[in-house]
Amino acid sequence: MDTCRLRPLLLVAAIVSASAACGGADVRDDVVVSRARALSEERALGIVAEVLAEEGFTPQRGWRIQVGGAPMDIDLRLDGSRFGIEWVSPTDRQTHGARLPEPDPNGQLRILAGEGPDAQAQVLVLDFRSYRFHNDPRAVERGAPDASTVEGRLRRDVRDFLVYVRGQTP
Repeated sequence: MDTCRLRPLLLVAAIVSASAACGGADVRDDVVVSRARALSEERALGIVAEVLAEEGFTPQRGWRIQVGGAPMDIDLRLDGSRFGIEWVSPTDRQTHGARLPEPDPNGQLRILAGEGPDAQAQVLVLDFRSYRFHNDPRAVERGAPDASTVEGRLRRDVRDFLVYVRGQTP
């Protein structure tokens, strides 16, 4: 084949390589696999606060409890109760590592118990890795969750935790 015929093919290959290197979609055998993104902590905690308000709870920001032999700041406390909600960001995962439970592969909610004087504390752990979505319509068409699906799952998870909380308090 002569070089004039190869140039368009080389140009397409270069474009595909450049888009993959810039964080675009990976192209393999004409199948597009988009890169999943996680909800931001700000967006996730905003959704959590909305659900809490809808359900009649007043969230209080910042609550420090003893976990794994050291203090840990919890994002939200419910009405000054022994219950809270922690959004685990990548930074939290690095900082607290083994003190935080890993997300359940089957989607079961994880509750972190306090220690020592905070032994009664129970904190819903929402790990960013469990709330990943795709912006690429082709990935969504193939069954990948989009942002609204993931936000809906977060809302449902918080409501499920509130059912648990109501069952624990007289």
